[in-house]
Amino acid sequence: MLPKAYRLKEKRDFDSVYRRGEATACAAFVLYRRKRRPGSQTRVGFSVSKKVGKAVVRNRIRRRFRHALRELLPELPAGRDYVFVVRRAALQYDHNALLAAMRRSLGCQLQQKKEEARLR
Repeated sequence: MLPKAYRLKEKRDFDSVYRRGEATACAAFVLYRRKRRPGSQTRVGFSVSKKVGKAVVRNRIRRRFRHALRELLPELPAGRDYVFVVRRAALQYDHNALLAAMRRSLGCQLQQKKEEARLR
């Protein structure tokens, strides 16, 4: 489970990321990201439409995304909000493929954090 401090829960927070953020798409999901105040907590939200499947399927894929994201949390820079809009194709991904797709989509942020750490 994702710790509460890392969760996006309010509709207004999701809407803010959608409106003011930028998006990256792949077959499994669309990733929206938005910068916040420097030093603030990174937060992540997941949106899974009814088009993906019934409640059991949606909850299962959401759990898989949260589990994969937990591995990437230490690599994410602080002060960002992320929203993953899950697509139906994500059902075909196993854990490693999902993790690789998430890492590719977050790649520019992960690379930026490594460069900042190197400059310190």
